[in-house]
Amino acid sequence: MTGVSKSIDGGNSWQTLSLNAGELTLKPAEDEAPPNLLIAPKLLISNGVLYGITPDLGEKDKWRILRLSAGGNVLVPIQGVPAFPEDIAIETQENESRIASKQAITDDSAKDREKPDDSIDIAQQTDENQRDPYPDGFAVSGDTFYVEYQQRLFRWTRGDPKWTDTGLRDVTQPLDNPFDSGFKIAVSEETVYVGKRDGHLLRSPDGGNTWKDLTPNLPFRFDRFNQIVIADSTVYVATDAGVLTSADGEHWRAITDKEGAHGIIDRIAVADAAIYGAGDEGVYQLDNRSRWEQILPEVPDRVISFVINNDQLYIATEQRGMFHISLENEND
Repeated sequence: MTGVSKSIDGGNSWQTLSLNAGELTLKPAEDEAPPNLLIAPKLLISNGVLYGITPDLGEKDKWRILRLSAGGNVLVPIQGVPAFPEDIAIETQENESRIASKQAITDDSAKDREKPDDSIDIAQQTDENQRDPYPDGFAVSGDTFYVEYQQRLFRWTRGDPKWTDTGLRDVTQPLDNPFDSGFKIAVSEETVYVGKRDGHLLRSPDGGNTWKDLTPNLPFRFDRFNQIVIADSTVYVATDAGVLTSADGEHWRAITDKEGAHGIIDRIAVADAAIYGAGDEGVYQLDNRSRWEQILPEVPDRVISFVINNDQLYIATEQRGMFHISLENEND
């Protein structure tokens, strides 16, 4: 994906948002990409403001954070975003090389004895295939930004001279999917929830200074986080085995339908006080007993983005494009 588009008629027509590159200071280079080019931007809305993050093509180990202008037509870069420490990438590559070597020995020890150099080849391949620095986890709370970089969670508040390493890392496994393998992050003021690739859920009450592993408190096991959303003081955690919810981060329950089935939800959306979920089997809404009630039939592909605006439901899928439908018509 290159760029960000906007629709003012419910998705019937689109215009590409321009980037206010005049506020950027970029190093000139003959092979430099255009300053208004956005590569694989990750977008979110915080307190009614659209934010985005994308690699800075003009400087190594640095990303651009942008916000939508008051007029709604221009993406404005936030000034003063520092670069990440260069040694982070080196340390992560070395760690992944060690993991690859260990897995080569563990998974096929017989072949390793016959071909002792296999583990070295795999380690070298891991370094060569190190993924491009596209954003993974990204969250905003006020003037504070949380970003996953090289499988670590960093925090930056506007005015700070550098990114702060929160100490949260996810380097216990090699990367398998470079576009959907990072932290799942949700933030509300100082409270931060993070889902890691190894299935552990953690919570920080102080903006990432301290962490508590909540995994032992969860009512069922799962392999992957799909999304984490905070609505008011309640957190919703969508996984590949169902959705978990908690009002305090300590006591958890599974959300089911009226038959008691968990239901697999890929993405969650909040509209006013209503909670919606979308997955392959359809679109659901939490009823007054906090159970899933199906309101739309199955979705034709995996849901990668899901929002509701002005009674319009928008679903972006992995391979089939984006769909929108009126909730008002469906509820008649």
